[in-house]
This record gives sequence, C-alpha cells and structure tokens, in this order.
Amino acid sequence: MDVSVWQHSLPELPRFPTLCGDLRCSVAVVGAGMTGMLTAFFLRERGFDVVLLEEHFPGWGSSSRTTAKITVQHRTLYSHLLNQIGIPLTQRYARRQMQAVNDFGALVKRLGISCEFQRAPSYLYVRRRATRLQEELSAAQMAGLPVQWTRNTELPFPVAGAIQFNEQAHFHPLKFLYALVPHLNIFAHTRAERVENGIVYAKHGRVRADHIVITARLPLLDLPGQQRSHREKACAIALEGVPKTDGMYQECIPGGLSLRPFSGGMLLAGGRHPVGLFSMPESFAHLEHLARTFWPDCRISAGWTFSEWFPNCGLPFVNAHIGRKADLYVAPSFSARGMTSSMVAARFISERIAESRA
Repeated sequence: MDVSVWQHSLPELPRFPTLCGDLRCSVAVVGAGMTGMLTAFFLRERGFDVVLLEEHFPGWGSSSRTTAKITVQHRTLYSHLLNQIGIPLTQRYARRQMQAVNDFGALVKRLGISCEFQRAPSYLYVRRRATRLQEELSAAQMAGLPVQWTRNTELPFPVAGAIQFNEQAHFHPLKFLYALVPHLNIFAHTRAERVENGIVYAKHGRVRADHIVITARLPLLDLPGQQRSHREKACAIALEGVPKTDGMYQECIPGGLSLRPFSGGMLLAGGRHPVGLFSMPESFAHLEHLARTFWPDCRISAGWTFSEWFPNCGLPFVNAHIGRKADLYVAPSFSARGMTSSMVAARFISERIAESRA
C-alpha cells in the first residue's frame, strides 16, 4: 500500500522519448511536475521553443501524491506574512493565490479537461482553543480573502471554530497534467545532472537554452541567496462508504487531519513528521483507526505516503538569476500550498521570460 488514488485511476501512460544527443531551444524546463508543466505550457502558448526534461515520467513526484486541494487556505500563513512583509505585500500574495484558483478553473474550461475539477469551500479548523485561528481570520480578512468564521462543519467531531475560505476547488491532478502532455515536448527518464553556462547536462545528451527553469528538487545548484528547505512526511488514505461532504478541511495543528471529497469517497491525510521521525506503519495504523472510529463501515481503497518541503523562512519563493549565458529560474515544490503556488510560479516565470524577449 503506497500507491495514490490518482495513480490507481489512470489508464496506461503514454510513451515518452529519452534524451539522446544535443538540443538547442529557447527554454529548458527541468521537472515535469505541476510547476514545470504549467510553465512549459504557458511558454509554448507564447510561441517559445520549450524542452521539458523529467527524471522519471510526468507527474511522477509530488503531483501524483498530493491531496490536490486548489486553495488559498495555507494554514496560518497570512498572520505570518503580515508580521514578515506587511499588509501591501500580503494582499498582493493573496490576490495572486486567489487568481491561481481561478486560473485552474479557466484552463480546465478552455481546454475541456476532464479532471473532476469542482468548486468547494475550504476550512481551517481547530478542535480546542480558537484564539490562534481567530488571529489568522483577521489576517486573511486584511489580505482581502473571501473568508468567514463558522462552527458549522461536516466533520464527524465537534470543532471550536473554523475559517471558511469560499470559492476554492479540488481536482484529479494527474488527469489535469496529462491533458497538457500533447502540447509539450517532453523527454522522460532523463535526469538532469548539472546546469552550467546555459547548458543542462543529462547522462546521454545536453540541452542548450537561453532560459533554464529548475522545478525539480535535485542537487543541481548552490546559488547565492537560495532559500533552504526541510522535508517532512505524511500519509493519506482513500475511503469509500463514507457520508458525502462538500468542503475541504485542514486542522490547524502540526500533523493535523486533512479531509477532502473525491469521486469515490473521501481522502483522509495527516501524521506529518520530520523524515527521521516518520513511521509509515504507525501513521497508516493511526489514520485507519481514526477512519474506523468516525465511519465504522468505511472501506480503504488506497493508501500512500507523501513528502512536503517547507522553506525554512516560512515563505514560498522563486529565485531568478539573470546571467550572461542564460537566465536561470529556480522554483522548488511548494508543499502544503503547492497547487496555487505552482500556478503563481508558472505565471510569474513565463511572464518574465516573455518580457525579456519583448
């Protein structure tokens, strides 16, 4: 049991070539996860010659093991942002994140993607002592987000309070990504080993580009000012035979429970711990115990682990390095805020590259 519900429900994957030889292109993107594929797609739409390199196959990493909530609800980030960067920049961050939710919906509609995209409210909740959560509510309101306070939820246990984020969404991430595949030039099973002087070096070939975008978490670079991150692990199970819910839920404590509906039932996730302290059997056993307690007749159809990378500074980031040989952009995974931040990063990078050509 370590295959996600998204991986379970995909048909046979298409075949992708492996890079053999040397190429020249406008943009080389390393990593075919959500950020990399969106970036490559937006650049191709703008007329750029883009080559996408992936060590395994598209969507293999975090994008295949996410809970796939498309939401601006990023735990208690907004109170942290207000303290760190002030009101104007926090409002700007919130606007871009909310635009990202809408961008996913617009892209699904424009391309006619069948990926179970559905609008839904998202809730950040606590079971006891709501003071910290009320601070986050005030911060989210100051940021201009569509939020409200409630104690009414669909959860199988009482809560002290919850912040309701309206106009959010969820979807099937791999069905979404594979709808982008026909638009892209992808080389799979091609591990980028290093980047130097505008060239991406792989085992059996090289790609020379005017712009290079690194979205994979690889030990490729050690750049001045590059932010450091730490990794934590958690697990998720897919449940069938449970009551239908409309909302998505995240508990406001470290390792707290996350719930969201999907086409076959409900996803229950939690048990986040630093990698060295994470025990897969214990975490799965704990989630299964909770599921049987809440819904005695439920059935577990899938279970999987996933990693979350958290910037040590607490802020999501994109690094841009404008060089003589090539421009370099670094956009690592964004963990608990991955879907919307991937869209924001892809828009930002593609716009910056387009501006450089103007």
